[in-house]
Amino acid sequence: MADPPRPLPFLIVSAGLVLRDDGALLIARRPPGGFMPGYWEFPGGKLEEGETPEGCLAREIREELGVEVRVGRIFHVKIHEYPDRRVLLLFYRCAIAPDASPLDAASGGLEHAWVKPQELSSYEMLPADEEVIGMLLEEG
Repeated sequence: MADPPRPLPFLIVSAGLVLRDDGALLIARRPPGGFMPGYWEFPGGKLEEGETPEGCLAREIREELGVEVRVGRIFHVKIHEYPDRRVLLLFYRCAIAPDASPLDAASGGLEHAWVKPQELSSYEMLPADEEVIGMLLEEG
């Protein structure tokens, strides 16, 4: 008799919709060697024990991109299932903190870009982000 299937790992992830005054959104490219390398995503990451989703998001963007953000209200919540994991995604509206250093190509963090919502189709985004991209396009 075959062993019953093992449950998929369940992760909680905070993602930031970091909006600039001109309507461009911040996206980051996943580094080589990790999960889905080379894909673009809204920046963020996995919650650590004892961390709030908002605190996680601010920490991840600081660590990955070297910039401080103000985490605003939640935009969307969804569960996405990959073949090897299930992810609860919490998407928050964010802004670069007023006193933060400018985010530029020399920031030393992940490769990143500022793109308008209608330009996101030019990037190979994570499948889990597709629903939010559609919502952003509907919003204009």
